Amino acid sequence: KISHLEQEASLLLGNVSVFADCELSVDGLNVVAKQVLARTRSLGSLLLQASQPHSMILQVAPDALVDRYLQEVPEETYPVLHERKLKDLTLSLPEENLITALSVDGYNSWGQLYNSIAASLKCNVEGKQMGVAKAAGKLSSPNASTRLMAWTAIQDAWRAQEEAAASILNSIAGWRLELNRRRAQLAGREVHYLESALHQNRMSRESLDAMMEAVGEARALGQRCLRLQAAASGKSKLHPADLMAPPPVLTDNASKGAVRLPFHEGIRVISDAVS
Repeated sequence: KISHLEQEASLLLGNVSVFADCELSVDGLNVVAKQVLARTRSLGSLLLQASQPHSMILQVAPDALVDRYLQEVPEETYPVLHERKLKDLTLSLPEENLITALSVDGYNSWGQLYNSIAASLKCNVEGKQMGVAKAAGKLSSPNASTRLMAWTAIQDAWRAQEEAAASILNSIAGWRLELNRRRAQLAGREVHYLESALHQNRMSRESLDAMMEAVGEARALGQRCLRLQAAASGKSKLHPADLMAPPPVLTDNASKGAVRLPFHEGIRVISDAVS
């Protein structure tokens, strides 16, 4: 029953939070949406603190007890077993409650500050003031001059905030490192700085290493694609502003109009270009 009530409350809070996020994505300076989002974060922290005794029991209880519980609520099998992977890093209930409470105005607040800064930045593109999101949309413009102005404006806007952005990243990293240090002392083992992030994203270190290895092996293909993109655009080398540029329009010299290829022919052209 506790689990079901927690899920229902989380769903309600999540709906409100997503709605406020959508409002902020349209208007980053929406005061009401910011207040609603702050309220949902606070209520979410209180909900997590209230349900932590239940979740911690499932995290550290003997296997036999957890198996009996999962027979009653089989839909929770994956999340429960996943959290038990790090049961040796679980602190005491008062300590876990304190971490959850402090994270609202500590760890999580740094991300909110970053979002607020990003929402307040202004870019001057072609004589018009706009937000970073709208300027980023112009990076896919077919006009090279527009793309370059948008890219330069975004860089200039963030350059004025580089100290604040660096402090935000350092503070987030510092929180994680200190928390890992405390948990490592309890577990009596080293805790890698990526361990908690990988766990939160349901990914193993082996999966991450395999993914990065695959990316490294395919690097030459990616570089070749960029060289082809540069050649198609009539450039010897792509500027960062050109990475999201649309492909140039093929024209028919006879009709002076754009060439339209059937879908299967377009697939063949792409296949030939990268094979």
